[in-house]
Amino acid sequence: MPHSDPVARAGLLDRGVRIFEQLLAFVIASLLLVALGTMAFEAFSRLLFSKSAFWADELVRFAIIAMAFLGLASAGISRRHIRTDFMVSRLPELPRRLLSAAVIGLSAVYCCVLMWTGWLQTRQFIFSRMRSESSLELPMWIIAAVIPVGAALFLIFYLYSLYCLARGEIDPLAEEHGEEREE
Repeated sequence: MPHSDPVARAGLLDRGVRIFEQLLAFVIASLLLVALGTMAFEAFSRLLFSKSAFWADELVRFAIIAMAFLGLASAGISRRHIRTDFMVSRLPELPRRLLSAAVIGLSAVYCCVLMWTGWLQTRQFIFSRMRSESSLELPMWIIAAVIPVGAALFLIFYLYSLYCLARGEIDPLAEEHGEEREE
């Protein structure tokens, strides 16, 4: 078996997570460039030609929505999500580990609920064949699908955090992955 050593498997998983993090950052940056480029095009088009592109507003809106939901996972994986740990950081190791496990578990449940309700909304858009209101008439299920996809990616972050906690990290949710408590 190629990676039967637990340390080698952990290193392989960590590398996979880092590659995933970089890919996600690339997708979000690409969406940002599309949104910025479209806004700049629209501004110059209105300024120079007094014409507006019928598709520009909708494209920017949907790119921003996608960036927000994909950004959840990106912020989590890079340990840059909003977190208040003033009290937690002062706890001894065992209570801190237990609290981390509880936070990770509840957050994973939230991701599952968001994923499920996002899927229900996406499915409703598929069955109703609803389209966007602009002349682009994009199928709304494509836009709605970013909710369950973003939630699933965020769930992967929490499952990975649970794995890190199980392998001995005191606080896998800390900004510096696996950082130890400062005394």
